[in-house]
Amino acid sequence: ADKSVFVWESASAKEVRKLTGLPAAVRAVALPADGKGVLAAFSDGSAAQYDLATGKEMKQYPGPKSPASAMVLPTRGDTALIAHEDGTIASHPLAGGAAKTWKAAGPVTALAVRPDGSAVAAASGKQVQLFSLDGKEVGKVAAPAAVRGLAYSTDSKRL
Repeated sequence: ADKSVFVWESASAKEVRKLTGLPAAVRAVALPADGKGVLAAFSDGSAAQYDLATGKEMKQYPGPKSPASAMVLPTRGDTALIAHEDGTIASHPLAGGAAKTWKAAGPVTALAVRPDGSAVAAASGKQVQLFSLDGKEVGKVAAPAAVRGLAYSTDSKRL
């Protein structure tokens, strides 16, 4: 498993930053809207934020010992939501502070945040659970097969 993150300019495919020698295999990556950093979630359950200009680690986010399986950043950009194979979902404030954690029904395979920032969807097996950003379950959807990806429409009306 690779312990590296690569960031490219989307228009030119020019490499912007390569981070190597990270603490564990990278399982998920997210780019904050400010364009100054990159977040990586790892196979050891932890995550970290790196400065794109220097490549230096800016902040660590501890997690359960279960590997990370998905990560998303809500539009407002102040938190990172990280899911783990043991069903844990953690909301980490990017500015610091304690993470809020809650459990999905099983191993989480995908996450999606509503564009209006009001909820997060978590896929686990043949179901999708809907949570408020403080971890309260607000709905559940059954699927005919295992769900591997999720996306909200830009108007937040469809999942």
